[in-house]
Amino acid sequence: MLGRILSENIISGNDGHRYNFEVSEIRNLEGRAVQSIIENEVDFEIQEDKAVNIYLIKKQFSLSKESLLAEDIPSIKMKAFLMYGCYVLSGIPIIGQILGIIGFVLNILIVIALKKISGSQTLLKNFVIGMIAMVFSMVSIIFSIVGGLLLASYTDNASFGIFGIVFSLVVLLVCAYYGYLYHKELAQITNQPFFLYSFYLTMVGLATSFFYIGFLFLIGAIVLQVLAWIKFEEVKKSPNAL
Repeated sequence: MLGRILSENIISGNDGHRYNFEVSEIRNLEGRAVQSIIENEVDFEIQEDKAVNIYLIKKQFSLSKESLLAEDIPSIKMKAFLMYGCYVLSGIPIIGQILGIIGFVLNILIVIALKKISGSQTLLKNFVIGMIAMVFSMVSIIFSIVGGLLLASYTDNASFGIFGIVFSLVVLLVCAYYGYLYHKELAQITNQPFFLYSFYLTMVGLATSFFYIGFLFLIGAIVLQVLAWIKFEEVKKSPNAL
C-alpha cells in the first residue's frame, strides 16, 4: 500500500486509515533521522493494523509551493541547486538582482529546514549574524573609502577613512567567526565535511583575491559546496539540540 509519513511513528495510508510503525521497519532509511523523512511518500505492508516492510519513495523534482516549503531531504537538495542557479545568474543586469534575492530566500528556507530537522539552537542564529556582519562590513568599507577620500580632499586628513577600514575589518572578522560556526555545524548535521572545507577555501580565496590564484580558491570552494549538496543524504541531531 502507498501512504505518507505524518510523524515519527504514524503513516497515513491511501485507504484513509492511519497506521503506527516502528523505525526499524523502514528498510531504506540508511541512517537518516526520522524527522527528515516526515511527509515522505512510502510503500508499505499491513500486519496486525501496523505498517511493516516500509520503503521510502524518492520524490520527483518539482517546483511546486509544497516542495519549496517542504522540509525533507529531497526538497532541501532541490532548493540548494536552485539557490546556486540563482546566484550564478545574479550577474545578469536587472533580472540578476531579483534572482540574487530569490537565491538568498532559498538559502534561508534551507537553513530553517535543517534547523528544524536537526533541532539546532544555533544554526540559524550563526547564519543570520554572519550575513548581517558581512553586509554591514561591505557597506562600511564603501562608506569609509568614499567618505575618507572626500574628507581628505578638503582637509588633507585621511584618518576617517583609515578608521573606517579598520572598523570594517573587525566586522569582517566577526563575519568570519560566525561563518565558521555555521559551516562547522552544517558539516556536522549533514555529515558532509566538504561544507567546512569550502569555508576554509573561501577564506583563503578572499585573503588572496588581489592575485589570480584567489579566484581559483573561490571557485574550488563553490565546487566543494555543490559536491556536499550532491552527497547530502541525511540530517543528524545537532550537538546542541534540546
